[in-house]
Amino acid sequence: MIRKEQELIRAILIWDNEEASETALTLIKGISQQLDRFKKKMLCSSLKNYRGKKNRQNRIDLKDFIPYMRKESEVFGANIEEFLTTVVLYHLHPQDDDNYIEFNKPLGGFDPQTARARFQELLKSCRINRVGKPMLFGCLYGLPKKKSTLFFLQLIGECPEGISMDESLRLENITALDISELRLGRIPFLHKMIALTFLDCSGSELKSLDVSRNTALIDLNCSYNKLTNLDLSKNIAIKYLDCSSNDITNLDISQNIVLSHLDCNSN
Repeated sequence: MIRKEQELIRAILIWDNEEASETALTLIKGISQQLDRFKKKMLCSSLKNYRGKKNRQNRIDLKDFIPYMRKESEVFGANIEEFLTTVVLYHLHPQDDDNYIEFNKPLGGFDPQTARARFQELLKSCRINRVGKPMLFGCLYGLPKKKSTLFFLQLIGECPEGISMDESLRLENITALDISELRLGRIPFLHKMIALTFLDCSGSELKSLDVSRNTALIDLNCSYNKLTNLDLSKNIAIKYLDCSSNDITNLDISQNIVLSHLDCNSN
């Protein structure tokens, strides 16, 4: 990936919006760079009228520009791909004083045909260590942990087959996952981590947790969340359970016959 593409991905991920990681993933997979004439005209007008902050190189700050264009896109009824197309065209296309932005030429940036290369580039050098902590490098390094980890989990879940990456990142190989204290509201592709024996998602913002497909689970810590229900009827191998400090009103452990440690305080 070129530097400008990395800048755009990072700006999307830092953007304070629940859609940020899904929006960045749309870029990684590749988007159509075609817009219908009306939306092209209206969005181009919005670009020319933008008067946001600029940095020392006289370039518009993407952190300000992205929310602005998102708002403008909603006004004109543009969907997420049309919004992204506009941002991509703005950020990657050469600009000058006479021609603020040119929409006529295809860019090749975020082309669906090169999506595999982007997945591989983003996951290069990343891994999940032996205690289950995601170790993120490259473009993902230095981002807020909550957003980078959520995006990372989506990346490995959506990753095309045949990508060269650390074997610890393949969903079927993950045996331990520690995403504690990250305030995640969801755990993407948890149902595909069928070899998972250890999960620590404590200190998150989970309102539900489905571990029915994680039948190898032995150790589960889901304390300090917002759970109202926890179904462990399929998890007959579980030995250690901490579900304290949630909103659970009923807990059936009749099927968990090897359970040796239970903490369900403060529910």
